[in-house]
Amino acid sequence: MSWERNTALQDRLIRAIDLAKVPVFLIQAENDYSVGPSHALTKEADKKKKDFQSKIYPAFGKSHQDGHWGFCSTATEVWGADVLAFLEAQMKAAP
Repeated sequence: MSWERNTALQDRLIRAIDLAKVPVFLIQAENDYSVGPSHALTKEADKKKKDFQSKIYPAFGKSHQDGHWGFCSTATEVWGADVLAFLEAQMKAAP
């Protein structure tokens, strides 16, 4: 909701990617308040060669709030298999 106008938040999340020591999978619905985080954090992770994936799913519900909170909390049938596949791949790759 505040990504575009909150540079402190942007800086903090980019710094979190820089410091990440574990794989990250970021999911967002296309109608979230902003998909800027997916684009910016993917770009940063690629630059730093971090184990990072992101996926923007089709719009969920009818509002930005649906695409934000509703998507993450109630749309597990949409993103659940992808998250489980990501976790399974990461567990197999772990030493």
